[in-house]
Amino acid sequence: MVRTGETNPPMVISAGTVKENISVPPAGGCVVSVALQLDGVTDLLDYPGFHQIFFYDDHKRDLIAYCKLFGIPPKVV
Repeated sequence: MVRTGETNPPMVISAGTVKENISVPPAGGCVVSVALQLDGVTDLLDYPGFHQIFFYDDHKRDLIAYCKLFGIPPKVV
């Protein structure tokens, strides 16, 4: 719920390809550790956000529609 005078944070939406699954251990970290190639993103260190949710297939249009329905600003990267 957004309070008066505040804005919803955006939902960052991207598409890409999983290149490989990174074994945990020895890599450590999250159980879902994957190497990605995101469409149109050349520097992953500049990619916004921290925890990502992965969907199988391209659901950009569905997520944009969801954002519009619930008043979340979509940010397509």
